[in-house]
Amino acid sequence: MGEIFGTNCQQPQAWREVEHWGLYNPVEPSAWGKMAVMQAHFLIHEKCIMPIPNADDESVMIALIPIALFYHEDLTLLKFYFEAALVNASAQVLERCLQFGEAIALTLQEKSAPTQDFRLTLLQTAKMPDLQVQCAIAGALAGAAYGITGIPPSWRQRLNRAGYASFWGLASEAELLQIADDLLAAWAGVYHSTQRLVNPVVAAPRMIRRL
Repeated sequence: MGEIFGTNCQQPQAWREVEHWGLYNPVEPSAWGKMAVMQAHFLIHEKCIMPIPNADDESVMIALIPIALFYHEDLTLLKFYFEAALVNASAQVLERCLQFGEAIALTLQEKSAPTQDFRLTLLQTAKMPDLQVQCAIAGALAGAAYGITGIPPSWRQRLNRAGYASFWGLASEAELLQIADDLLAAWAGVYHSTQRLVNPVVAAPRMIRRL
């Protein structure tokens, strides 16, 4: 959603109506978004990462989101796999991507200051330069902080009608959510190709809880 919002906000419009025109489905698909989906499948099924060719600018961060999610518990492993994925990247791009990955990790570990809510985060970020990348990064961080329940229902409805999942090469939002569930299951060590998690729940580590 962040990437779509940033893509559409590259053209000047009336900002009071941004939530209407900012959520139209873009014409051009996202190469990095499609690679993020491929990266997630590698992590789910192969338990390994896919090296990313031609990572010559910071927009490659979008393709690294699944790695940041999968290795958020261990910053050493996260750095190792980011470096493995960005084997051909410049030192500057690698450093910026590592900062992004660590921000995702610390957000998921609840060790960083929370962002504003999802909606305000994207609305404010959309006024910055390099909109597509900045909004995608902001959306990832806000999503890590607030989850899918933090996304305005009207945004999801509008984008679903526009077929926004096709922007990342998917058929529907349901397919995107299934990949997210499978990535969670693979991270937790319970993924099985013929069994799906139903309403997955994550508890704090080293805690015994009674239902």
